[in-house]
Amino acid sequence: MEDSHQSCTKQCDHKRMQEVGIYSRLDQVFEAPPAVKDEEMLHEKRKQDEIKKHVVRKRIMLVSIYKKKVTESSKIKFVDQVAKFDQRFQVVLTFKDLLIRAVVLKRSCTQENMASIELDTKVCL
Repeated sequence: MEDSHQSCTKQCDHKRMQEVGIYSRLDQVFEAPPAVKDEEMLHEKRKQDEIKKHVVRKRIMLVSIYKKKVTESSKIKFVDQVAKFDQRFQVVLTFKDLLIRAVVLKRSCTQENMASIELDTKVCL
């Protein structure tokens, strides 16, 4: 009977200690056993590894976004360059047409001069 009374008293004491918060205070006073420390270290290492993995994922994502922006800006620059080349090509075509017209006019002018010289020689003879 005394054993049951003692166990009941111990249980009641434990409940009272938990209610008052003595157990949490005792945990602060006493050092944790090595097994608990190892477990805490493993937990912290896992947390650090997760954070490192998260940082790596974010870095990869940022690099891909940067590459995408660089690619888009390269495309925009390429399109602008193509537009400039097209404009230059149109100017070159216009210049070619003007040169052809100048050659035709020069030829007709030369032909008229030749005809004029022939007439002058006939008149003089």
